[in-house]
Amino acid sequence: MGAGLENDPHPHAGSPDPQASPPLLPPSTAHGPCQVAKTGRLPKGQAGPGQAEGQKGRRPQKSDYFDEQKAKLLAGLGSEEADLSPKGHVDTLCIPVIDLINGHADAVTTSSCSGRVSIFHSGEAMGVKKKSRGGGWLLVSHDPITAQAVIEAVTPLPEGPGMVLFKFEPFILHVQCRSLSVAQAILTAAVGAGYRNSGLMAGSKMMVAVRSSLHLDVPIATEGQLLVDTQYLSLLTDLTNRKFEENAQRIANLCQALKRDWLEQAPTLPRAARRRQRLEAAGLPDSGPKHKGKSNKQKKKEKHDANPSLDTSTTSPNPHIPPIPAAFDPNDPPDRKGGVV
Repeated sequence: MGAGLENDPHPHAGSPDPQASPPLLPPSTAHGPCQVAKTGRLPKGQAGPGQAEGQKGRRPQKSDYFDEQKAKLLAGLGSEEADLSPKGHVDTLCIPVIDLINGHADAVTTSSCSGRVSIFHSGEAMGVKKKSRGGGWLLVSHDPITAQAVIEAVTPLPEGPGMVLFKFEPFILHVQCRSLSVAQAILTAAVGAGYRNSGLMAGSKMMVAVRSSLHLDVPIATEGQLLVDTQYLSLLTDLTNRKFEENAQRIANLCQALKRDWLEQAPTLPRAARRRQRLEAAGLPDSGPKHKGKSNKQKKKEKHDANPSLDTSTTSPNPHIPPIPAAFDPNDPPDRKGGVV
């Protein structure tokens, strides 16, 4: 297996250090070469994506921006060129989930990995077959492996200080959504399918990270010295292959959960429509919404319309003070009570 290291199949470009756990939302690790750059505040006089020349300096509509990003990502998936991942193409196990999500108008996948087993040497070492930031790979595979392949990968061990780690990393998927409701639906389906380490980030992009806890990270050598025997390496190999089986089953469960809980789920009806459905199912007539009482403003308006002679503008709010006549002449002599004779 060590001979095929030049095609590292892990598609998480942008996070080449396997020691660091993958972030919740890695920066724009697309399936293809159509990386969407991070966008901040648009420079003055520069038109953003989806904007005409007469709209320079304005931010694009969020929905239009999502449509443009999705079109670029799908164009990269359909391209025959290698993508930015070390493997250069999408993993076969990921294709059903990717097609399912990308077929929806409000979601698009940005990165994925079907799961992999690897033996990684941390630190600067000589003799590693494929180098990465912070170390080098001794073995990488997206398929079940044999104990003989593991033993050959660590014989001989690379020279130099550092620790050799035996790792299994399960399926991971990142999805960009048009709205929060879509992201919540995908997250709910993922958690129900067993991906309990999944999360959602709501910001300039609505992103969902689908992750599980099927990790395995075991040190097997340090400072050029093997810490375990071949029997223990065989045990790790068997454990990893069982994790591959469970990982594949969870991917299938995710497809079913997305269909059941998201794609085939009827949209939530308004409250009035749900009420009508319940009444129809019970065979009861729909009397419509209850009549609300009239406000004081409406009552005053109806009273004024019924008797236009009542002019509220000349009526005193204090019943002890006589109303002021509509036509008031200051030269008229006042009476003893302060009114006009």
